[in-house]
Amino acid sequence: MSPYLEKRGPVYYFRVRVPDDLLHLFPGKQIRISLKTKRSDSAGRLVKEWEERADRIFTRLRANGLHERDIKELVGQLCPSQRKREEKRERMTLGKMCDIFLSQYKTSNEEKTLQEKGLSLSFAKKFFGEDIPIEHIHNEDCQKFREFLLKLRKQNRLDCDFISPVTARKHLGTVNSVFIMATTSRYINMNPMTGVKIEIKKNGEPPRIPYTDHELQSTINILELPGTEGWKPSRYWVPLISMFSGMRLGEICQLYEFDFVRKNGVDCISIDTNTPGIDIKMPDGSIKHIIDKRLKTPAARRHVPIHPFLIELGLLKYVESLPTKTRLFPELSWFRDGYGHSYKWFGPLNIQFRSDKRMTFHSLRHTVATLLMEEGAHSVHRADLLGHERGGNLETDRTYTHGTKESTLKGLVEQIQYPNVVFYRLTSRKPTFNSGMETRRLNLD
Repeated sequence: MSPYLEKRGPVYYFRVRVPDDLLHLFPGKQIRISLKTKRSDSAGRLVKEWEERADRIFTRLRANGLHERDIKELVGQLCPSQRKREEKRERMTLGKMCDIFLSQYKTSNEEKTLQEKGLSLSFAKKFFGEDIPIEHIHNEDCQKFREFLLKLRKQNRLDCDFISPVTARKHLGTVNSVFIMATTSRYINMNPMTGVKIEIKKNGEPPRIPYTDHELQSTINILELPGTEGWKPSRYWVPLISMFSGMRLGEICQLYEFDFVRKNGVDCISIDTNTPGIDIKMPDGSIKHIIDKRLKTPAARRHVPIHPFLIELGLLKYVESLPTKTRLFPELSWFRDGYGHSYKWFGPLNIQFRSDKRMTFHSLRHTVATLLMEEGAHSVHRADLLGHERGGNLETDRTYTHGTKESTLKGLVEQIQYPNVVFYRLTSRKPTFNSGMETRRLNLD
């Protein structure tokens, strides 16, 4: 009796084990096909025919360059029931698959993530076509899509035409995730994005560098002074706060007046997600209440002592002049990346005076970090001030020590000095902010 022949009740069946290298193409480890006969002689003849047919199909499936539809047809010859299920199942288009993929993010509050993924998938739908059956997309198509991404133009940027390879790789990764989901859900047998990558060339240069005295002086010279017509507070305070604290742009732009507190006798800025939130209009017209403050990492939650020079310039008086539970910079609008995304004023001016294209607003943060390192500040203290994860090789520093005291951080902040920068433009006409209210900063002592 043939090893491929099996009798189940009175009926004979052809049975063969799927080769290990082809298991990913079949719904199971074995193939069983009814020979539709109860006679042993007929079964013996039929089983040989199926044995030869199976060998031919296995051989063809191992060939390179087979299209998805050819693979389905060959598998369907050995798995008739599988083919029937495939025919009955609704044909999955790229657009429908993208909607299924995005639906997993719609239940979360990560509006930024949802919009970023949606943008990446909009490029895929534009390139491939929204209504294309997903099984009709092949590896060579994905290679062309890779080139399409690398030639995408930036929007609203003055210093570069094309998106960076890092951004292109991010878009490619999102689209790849859709194909992985389609493969897992058995809409396709193989991921056409396999092997399609964007390599990032590393030239050894850091992506951002600190400002020199020239850029720092230029920053001071462009600040909009209080009292001028149409004065916008963010065009004065945002660069100054970063320059004398190292805070991130997004952290500064999202501040509320109640984020200015006194802790352990030290005036500080509290960086956290405490906020009344805001209502935003969704694309479908509905209103959604969101948390309009975010932290880049868990380590970003901290208290940053306020530099004496900022107090001298009247920062605390400005805060006290604001109504309760209001933002420091109401002229900035919330976007998917937070309020910092709408801080467009600085960039074009920065391009005019910077000496290196790697100098951006974030260079103010690099400047503070570099200055404190040169002053010999402890790495753990620098990390706690700047909101970085504690690094180093000492387990004690990373695990067994906790937040640096505010008094220690205050001493660190006071080391931020710029002896070669002239601040006379600011100090010669200190602004006045009349609130008529007593100091109301929350005392956390």
